[in-house]
Amino acid sequence: MNHEMSVPGTLKMINPQIYLHYNYTGKLDHRPSTGTSSGTLNTKTIVFLVICSFIALENLTVLIAIWKNHRFHNRMYFFIGNLALCDLLAGVAYLVNLDVAVDGNSAPSAGTWW
Repeated sequence: MNHEMSVPGTLKMINPQIYLHYNYTGKLDHRPSTGTSSGTLNTKTIVFLVICSFIALENLTVLIAIWKNHRFHNRMYFFIGNLALCDLLAGVAYLVNLDVAVDGNSAPSAGTWW
């Protein structure tokens, strides 16, 4: 399948297949290239960082409570612990994703993502 596309000047070094995958919605074409420097935090990013950090701490508290209290060592709390661990890992993955995007690596490249 051959897709004809024009890659903007700042993104010329990106593999065209990767660019096509990440630009499926067309949002990379309308990304501001001037006036914003990489590494800046806007209000929305700060709010998401605070919320994700809070979620990670809550889930870590649940896991520690289940681990320390022997009354919580039954099947129901084992299931709750698994849910808390999955939510904790998802929150940490999202925090890392935000951190990578804020550091200016949001332009997709094979070396960055794989």
